[in-house]
Amino acid sequence: MKALFLGSSFFKGLYEPVFHYLEQTGYGPIEVYFAHYKPEAIDEVVRKEYPSILLHSENGFNDKMNIRELIDYVKSRDIQIIFNPHIPIDEISTMIRTFKKELKHVKRIDLLHNCTNYIVINKRFQLRDFSIKEVHSCKQLVQFLLPKLYLYLLQKDVIRRMKTSYQLFDRIVTLSPSYVDQYKKSIGIHRRIDEKLIFIPNIATQYVSKLPISNKNKRIVYVGGLTEVKSVHRLLHIWKQIMDVIPDWELHIVGDGPKRTELENLAQQLVLRDVEFCGYQPALPLIDQAAILCLVSNVEGFPTVFTEAMSLGVVPIGFDSFSAIYDMIDHGKNGMIIPCFDYERYADALVALAKDDQMRIRMAEAAKQKVKEYNIPRIASMWKDLFEELKLNH
Repeated sequence: MKALFLGSSFFKGLYEPVFHYLEQTGYGPIEVYFAHYKPEAIDEVVRKEYPSILLHSENGFNDKMNIRELIDYVKSRDIQIIFNPHIPIDEISTMIRTFKKELKHVKRIDLLHNCTNYIVINKRFQLRDFSIKEVHSCKQLVQFLLPKLYLYLLQKDVIRRMKTSYQLFDRIVTLSPSYVDQYKKSIGIHRRIDEKLIFIPNIATQYVSKLPISNKNKRIVYVGGLTEVKSVHRLLHIWKQIMDVIPDWELHIVGDGPKRTELENLAQQLVLRDVEFCGYQPALPLIDQAAILCLVSNVEGFPTVFTEAMSLGVVPIGFDSFSAIYDMIDHGKNGMIIPCFDYERYADALVALAKDDQMRIRMAEAAKQKVKEYNIPRIASMWKDLFEELKLNH
C-alpha cells in the first residue's frame, strides 16, 4: 500500500507505530509519502526518513499549479490513499474535488483529531470573557456586541464544512462512536449506520512505570499547553478550595503557553501554596511521579495525556466537556468524570482520591488495565479492516 499524508502532523505518534505493526504482522509493505507547500509542515525527522514533496506555490493546496504537481506526483508513485490529518476543508476542497474527478482509484481519508463541534464549543467559552479592550476588528466587534448571532453563524459554517468533507472524502475517521453520532446529527444523517463515518481511537503507548503505584508522590499534575482552551485557571481555583484540606499534597503545572504569566499571577492573587509551574519539559517522568492527573479543558478530543497517565498507574480525572471521556474512563473504577464545570464536585473528588490510599491504588491498577483497550494491536486491526474494506493493495 502506498499512502500520502498532507503534512506530518500526528504521524510519528499515532500512525507510524500502526503502520510498522501491520508490516511486522504480515499485512505487507506500506510506503508513506508526505506533501505540503510549507517546509515547516513536514517535520525534519520525517523528511529524513520518508520521501516528500514541497509544492512550488505558496498559495496553498487549492492553487492550480500545486494541484497539477501533486496529481503528477501521486500518479508517478502509484499512490493509493491520501490522508488529511488536520487541514481545514476550505483550504483543500478544490484539490480534493480534482482528485475525486481525475484519480477515482485514489481513496481519500479525513482524520478528525477532535470532537466534531470543537470550534464552536471553544469560541463559546472565549466569548464569555470577551471584553471591549480585545476588539480590534469588525469581526471582533460583532463577536462582542452579538455573541449569540456570531455563534449561530459559526455553527452554520461548521456544518457547511462538515457537509463538504462528507461529500469529498471516502471515509471520515473520528476518535469515538459518540463523535460519529454527533457528526451524523450535525449534517442531518438519520441512518443508524453510515459507512463513510467511522471511529478509530488513538493508540495508547504502554509505558512502564519506574515507581510502584503505592510509592507515587502525593502530587497532582496537569500536563499540557497553558492556553485558552485548556483553561488551567479552573484547576487553580479548585486547588484553592482543597489545599488546606490535603496539606501534604502539591500541584504541579507542566507545560508552557500564552497564558502562563496570567496563570502565575492568578496563583499569587489566590495566595496558593504548594503549586509549582514546571514549564515545558519531558512530561512522562513527571507524570510517573504523580498520583493523580487532571484535565479541566473547555473541550478535548481523545487526550493522549490521559492514556499516558493510565499506563503509568496515575489516576485520571476530568470534566465531561468531551463525550469520549466516557470511552476512556469508567467513573469510579479507573478514574473520575466530573460534570462540567462543577468545581465543587471536582474538588470533592480530588480530596477523596488524596485521602483514600486504597481507593486511589485500586483505581490506578484498574487504569493500567483499561488503557490496554487502546494498544497498538487492537487499533492496528481497526485500520487493517478499513484498508481491506477500501480494497487497497498490499
